[in-house]
Amino acid sequence: MNKTSNSILLNFFGIAIVLMTLVSCWGSDGDDPNPYKGANKTVIGLILADNSLDTFSNPDINEMIAGMDESSVDWDKNNVLLFVDNKSTAPLILRLRREDGKNSAIIRDTVFVYTAETIANIPDIDFYESSSTESMCKDALKRIITGYSAKSYGLILWSHGDGWIPSDDYVAPAVATRIFGQDTDTGTYPSVKWLENSELKSIIAASCSYMTNSDKKYDFIYADACQMANNTTVYDFKDYCNYFIGSVAEIPGTGGYYRTQLPAMFETSDIPAIAVAEAYDEYYNRDNHWTGNAGVQLSVIKMSELDNLAAVTKSFMEVPEIAASIASLDWSSINHFDWGRSNGTTIYYDFKQTMEAVLTSDQLAVWQKALDAAVVLNIVPETIYSSILPGEFDANPCCGLAAYFPNDATYKKWNTYFQTYSWYQAAGMNYVQDEIP
Repeated sequence: MNKTSNSILLNFFGIAIVLMTLVSCWGSDGDDPNPYKGANKTVIGLILADNSLDTFSNPDINEMIAGMDESSVDWDKNNVLLFVDNKSTAPLILRLRREDGKNSAIIRDTVFVYTAETIANIPDIDFYESSSTESMCKDALKRIITGYSAKSYGLILWSHGDGWIPSDDYVAPAVATRIFGQDTDTGTYPSVKWLENSELKSIIAASCSYMTNSDKKYDFIYADACQMANNTTVYDFKDYCNYFIGSVAEIPGTGGYYRTQLPAMFETSDIPAIAVAEAYDEYYNRDNHWTGNAGVQLSVIKMSELDNLAAVTKSFMEVPEIAASIASLDWSSINHFDWGRSNGTTIYYDFKQTMEAVLTSDQLAVWQKALDAAVVLNIVPETIYSSILPGEFDANPCCGLAAYFPNDATYKKWNTYFQTYSWYQAAGMNYVQDEIP
C-alpha cells in the first residue's frame, strides 16, 4: 500500500474515532443533542368571543397579522395558533403564517373547524354546547400543542374575565358582571355558559402535559380579560407558567394592542412577559388613553415566588390578633378595583394596603420583600379605566395584586366557595375565617 493509501486509511480511521466519540458522548446520558423538532416558540390564543366582545375579536386578529408582518421575527421558526369562537362562525383553529416565503403576506390558515361531522369521533364534545367548556378547550389546545411543538410556549386568555368568582353568581339576582369565557350560544340567563376558574386550571394543566419542553409549562400566560391579577386566581396557575400577565381591574373591550404585543411575545433578549406588558403600556397608557386620562393597570407576576408569598402571608395570619384585625377591618377604607360591577359589590381589594392596615412596620417590611419578589412589574396609570360612569377611578394605592379576605361585609357564601381554592390554606385564610362571628 502506498503512502497516499495509508494517508487515506489513517484519515478514515481518525474520522471514525471522532464520530464514535461523539455518538458515545451523545448516548451516555440518553439525550438527543437537538431534542426540539419543532419551532422556537408557539404562542396560542384562546379567543372566546361568542359574547358582547364579538366585534373586537377580528380587529385584534388583524392587529396580530399587522404586527407579524412588520416584525423581524422569523415566522418559519415560530408559530401563532388561535382557537377562535365568535357569534358568526363555528369554533375553529387558525394558524397565522406567511403564505409563501419570508417576504410574503401573513395569512389566516384554517387548521380545524368544530362541526357536527368533525367532532363525531371526539369524546365528550357536543357541537351544540358552548366552546366555553373544558372538553372543547382541552381538545383545541391538545391539537395545537401536539401539532406545533416548540421549545417554549405562550398562552393568551382572551375573553370576559372576573377571576375566581363562581358563575352561579352571574344569574338572577346577578351580583357580578362577567366571568372568563362567557358563551351566549347556550341561551339566555341562566343557561349562558362560562368557564369556572377550576375548569380553566384543568384546561391549562392538561395542555402542559402535551408539551415537548422539559419543564412542561408556559413561558407566560397573558390574561387579556378583566380582573384576573388577584392572588386567588394567579396562585391556581403557579405550576403551569413562569410568568403571569394580568390586571387587578378592568380591561376595555378592545383589549391588547397586538400589533406590538404579539411580536413582544417572541422576545429573546429579555423576559417576554415584561416586554408584552410594556408594549401595552407604551400604546394605551401614554397617548391612547381609553377615556379622559384613564389607562389600564397591568402586573407581571413571577410564579415561582408565589409559594413564598403565601407562606409569609400565612405566618402573619396565624397570629390571632392579626387574623382578628383582618376579620373586623373597615373595608371602606381599602382601595378596591370593582368599579365595573353594576350592583356595587366589592371583592378585589389592594393586597398591600390591606396588610398595611394590620401589620407593624417591621412585619410589613418582611411581607413587602416577598411581594416585591413576586410582582416583578406593576404598571399603574394615573387613573384606571372603568365601564361604569364616570369611566375612571383613582388607581392608587395599587401594589399589583388584588386580594379577597374572608369577611362579613359581602356575600357570606363567597367565604365558603373561597375555601375551595389552594390559596385559602396556603396563605392562612382559614385563620381569618375562624375570627368571623
